[in-house]
Amino acid sequence: MEHYLQHPDPIELPEYGIRIDVPFGYQNGCYNLIDGMRLPEAPGESLREAGKRAMEGALIWKHFGSLENRKRLVIVGDFAKQSQEFYGAIKGQFEDSNVKLYRLDDLAPLVADIKENGELHSA
Repeated sequence: MEHYLQHPDPIELPEYGIRIDVPFGYQNGCYNLIDGMRLPEAPGESLREAGKRAMEGALIWKHFGSLENRKRLVIVGDFAKQSQEFYGAIKGQFEDSNVKLYRLDDLAPLVADIKENGELHSA
């Protein structure tokens, strides 16, 4: 599956003065920028980290607004120390920010999307 992934250049958002660097990317109609998110056990710290990622994703979505170069942040999160309710709340916020969220302990949907679209976009 790794041959379907790319190593994208850092994303510059000059209007906000930030740069976002992610390790992987792939195409599936929009360009998906994949990064990991490790959440501390303390809910307040976890909320801060998740909020930062939701904001980054919203800014990426807004910056790359045209359909021909649309980009989206995709986060793989480790929710092992969090409740299902916490995960559901974070997932809802991410959806509102146009960020895709996958659980580290359930990567099958992400892997399937990467493989399916990798074959489609490399043909």
